[in-house]
Amino acid sequence: MFSKKKEIFLVSLILLAAAGVRFYGLDWGLPYHFNSDETILFRSTEILRTTPSFSQVLINEGQFFIYPPFVMHLLILLVTPIFAFHPFSPLDPAATTLYYIIGRSISASFGLGTVALMYILGKRAYSRGVGFLSATFLAFSVLHVRDSHFFTTDVPFTFFLVLLFIFFLRIMGGAGNRIYAVAGFIAGLGLATKPTILIALPLLLYVHFASVRHKRPQTSVVAEILTIHFWSPLLLFGGVTLVTLLVMNPYPLIAPREFLRMSLQTSDFVTGINQPNWVFQFTATSFCFWFTNLLWFGMGSALEAASLLGALWAFVRRKPADLLILIFLALYLGFIGSGFMKFIRYALPLIPFLALLGARFLLEIVGMAKSLMTRTAVLASIATVAGTSLFITLAYLNIYRQQDVRIQASRWIYENIPRGTTVLVDNSYTTPLLGSFFIKPSFFDRYNQCLRDDYCVREDYYTIKVMNLTSRGAQSLNPPERFAHYLDERFQDVEYLIMGDEFPEQYGNRQKQYTGVARFYGELFSGRYGFREVKNFKSRPALFGIELNDDRAELTFRLFDHPLVRIFERERPTVQ
Repeated sequence: MFSKKKEIFLVSLILLAAAGVRFYGLDWGLPYHFNSDETILFRSTEILRTTPSFSQVLINEGQFFIYPPFVMHLLILLVTPIFAFHPFSPLDPAATTLYYIIGRSISASFGLGTVALMYILGKRAYSRGVGFLSATFLAFSVLHVRDSHFFTTDVPFTFFLVLLFIFFLRIMGGAGNRIYAVAGFIAGLGLATKPTILIALPLLLYVHFASVRHKRPQTSVVAEILTIHFWSPLLLFGGVTLVTLLVMNPYPLIAPREFLRMSLQTSDFVTGINQPNWVFQFTATSFCFWFTNLLWFGMGSALEAASLLGALWAFVRRKPADLLILIFLALYLGFIGSGFMKFIRYALPLIPFLALLGARFLLEIVGMAKSLMTRTAVLASIATVAGTSLFITLAYLNIYRQQDVRIQASRWIYENIPRGTTVLVDNSYTTPLLGSFFIKPSFFDRYNQCLRDDYCVREDYYTIKVMNLTSRGAQSLNPPERFAHYLDERFQDVEYLIMGDEFPEQYGNRQKQYTGVARFYGELFSGRYGFREVKNFKSRPALFGIELNDDRAELTFRLFDHPLVRIFERERPTVQ
């Protein structure tokens, strides 16, 4: 048995380790910004903080409704006292760095809090040992650690989801109306962070029925449903949830038309009705992609295997907590897993619950082992799972120990390519920063600004020509003959070509629909266009000389913090 002091010591040790891997490297990439989701949130936050009316927010930031504003309000609450003494300026790199670090610290704090909640959830659902082990597994789950470094909504949302489950367990145990109200408050905060928490709300009916049976086991279900006592806690939960949501996020009421428009647009992306180039990597992916890619790279193969065995074990055991978690996993994978988009961050809400089931399975097998050899083998498996997770996470953190590859590439370009040189760039988030975007970084500037101009040319330290495959005009450039004409114009007078791996991978999955674009990349790499690769920049997770190849991982697992950047120099005239 654990004494109270030993329990506090072990939990503190886990949290200290979890804090170390989550707060390390929060200044990565600054004062530049490379994560598109993070950039949208920061810009929306600053506009919300400084504009006199919400209508100005909608004018200046059309993407405002992509993310609910709870984390924005938190950031405003933290930075307002600081900037009262040191006003924030988008032109000041030091202020930008501070702004980003504060925002990222919010995510890291929620990530650390989720590890603490895992101990509570594991202890309440199963045992104290399960709480320790599941918290350890989550502490070193690479995707949870990585996303704790970004000011986005996924890690805070996961925190509220796990917290909601703790209160669901209390409701199952027969808790009173006060717990329903607290659970409603948590659900409201979760909805104000990310609407995906709606998937967990139907579980309230399951836990409510369990609560009623716990309190009044002799009463028939039909008789209970017909009483006010049955419905009043549910109404209390719903009312508190709605009020909390509207207090934290009143903007859908202020601008319902804009909210509905963005909601429908997001739904079209998720379902695949609308498929822009930034979802092409999901072409031909099946439901198995969740297990062969998202969880494989998000958890590591050892923890994923233990967790899936734990899910099977929970299905066999079918205790009340097992059913609660399994129903949620089924709902989440049924709704989110069936969508067209499968960004790796979508796997984040699954990881705490899978880690919990994996920890419970391993510890119960240890308890059931009848021989020393069997017990030793299972304990060795536990050490392997935890050790592998720690190794992968530390290897990934090495990415944040060095400069982002786009900054490395920008510095090399600035030092090796003469001023005034004509360069052609692929307009993506893997593109290095050129000209003033590198020399004088600014909070609001977009280094890939030519999003609607296929024939964009900028005079900014270099003569920068943009090869734009993301604009609405890209559809008209798709036929091979028209695309070839476009390349001829773009290649005119170009001495260097600078690009990343984002578009080649995306359009490589749509070769039939974008024949000219897909063929271009293959011919470029083979040297047909007269360009020779003179430099590339790439980093992978690595530790003790062991490099982890994640080139197969879902694109955004690499895109945000360790993409491939290639620099080509012209050798001979372009083939006509």
